[in-house]
Amino acid sequence: MGSETEGGSLGQDWATLDLGGAGAQFFEFASFCFTKGTADFSIEAIQPNSRCGDSDICNAYVFVCNQDDLEMLKVRNRDPNSMCSNPMGNSGLCQRALDLSPVSGTSQLQLEDLEGKMHFWMLRCLPDGIESRLDYLFLNNNRTDHLTCELVPMPMAFLALLAVWIASFLVWNASWLRHRNSYPVFLHQCMTNVPLFKVVAIIWAYLDWRQLSERGTTESWFHIAKVIFAAFFKGGLFATLLFLSKGWLVVRRVTSKIEHRTVLLCATLFIMSTVTYDLFRGLFLFVWILIHVIVLRLIFGSLFFNTTVLRSQISVLEPRGPSLDLVFATAKLRMFMRMRATILCWVAVQACLALTETFVSSIIPLWIFPAAREAADWFLCLVIGWTFRSRVPRLPPDDPSTDGEMRVLGESSAHQRFLSHKKMLVLHPISVRLCDGRVPHDHVSLCTRVVASQ
Repeated sequence: MGSETEGGSLGQDWATLDLGGAGAQFFEFASFCFTKGTADFSIEAIQPNSRCGDSDICNAYVFVCNQDDLEMLKVRNRDPNSMCSNPMGNSGLCQRALDLSPVSGTSQLQLEDLEGKMHFWMLRCLPDGIESRLDYLFLNNNRTDHLTCELVPMPMAFLALLAVWIASFLVWNASWLRHRNSYPVFLHQCMTNVPLFKVVAIIWAYLDWRQLSERGTTESWFHIAKVIFAAFFKGGLFATLLFLSKGWLVVRRVTSKIEHRTVLLCATLFIMSTVTYDLFRGLFLFVWILIHVIVLRLIFGSLFFNTTVLRSQISVLEPRGPSLDLVFATAKLRMFMRMRATILCWVAVQACLALTETFVSSIIPLWIFPAAREAADWFLCLVIGWTFRSRVPRLPPDDPSTDGEMRVLGESSAHQRFLSHKKMLVLHPISVRLCDGRVPHDHVSLCTRVVASQ
């Protein structure tokens, strides 16, 4: 499996395991996936006991086991006292049994050229009252990488994600800069915060993984900053989804101050719950889930309201034949329905990833889960951005019912801006009253003619 040499020096990246003085023990203390890897061990008896002498019962062993060895351990007698009384019988327990001899001082050992996932078990054969400490260090790729082979792709994965998000950020800005004189462009400018926050968060995450790979650890403040930037992205994303679901600059020209406060409060709570959960875990999971449920409930409630309103508009306009108003209403209905379906898919993917990581993570490489979550976030932003993108409407003079969705956003001329105002200010409030049964259907055409003549 590998060659064995004496040596190894302790450093800040070593992991420490305090074994206490509870007598004989047999347990798994670590597992690591190697690619041309090395394992360094150093064990020391902190409080030597004169009762030990040079007997075999006063010793410590490290067993290096692969998956097949673990299956054999399940059917073997693993009583530590029995194993300590027969040290020769433990020689074939795993691929390698290392005699560390802690009572003779500090003992150091190094394994080289390790391949695959290995499980490390400790057999402590020391009497009560002798405290010992085990330090160990696992490295990959000829002692240049501190990451397990299941996480080695993470720095490159985040570097690739960074390139994708930078490209998305540039494409998004180019899409609305072409129509910067259109009325709804302020919506697209506000949506720019989502890819911008994500680019910053990805840069920080990439640097964090680089530190972990090169040093085996990262500064506390650096990790906290990474969590905060990631939380700001999620807060900005869901605040944007809330505004879009309310139809701001799509079916409504303005939103009320109460709605602004609601969105701001939801974004703040979302950021705080994400930061506390990522840093502390534990019971903060329930707060994190609760905030997600509340925000998603608001989003789906607003989407339901707008789709109901638009369906009411369409039911009134369809009997009158093809018209520009019908084209606008149909296109917007499709946009909101696509948004709802996309968010539902995103929620389902996140739930499946969480369940898979919890129950079957042992058979799937660890780097798959964070990479899949990042890919799901990008897909959500891609579909939402494409749905509500800025584009120039093309209005064929002979067939106003075609090219529907291209007419919705991005009007630049004065006449097109007037049409945008009309469909935002007139059709939506009238349809609200239609849903409530307060306005007869025949009054819609009258209202439209009055506005068009102003």
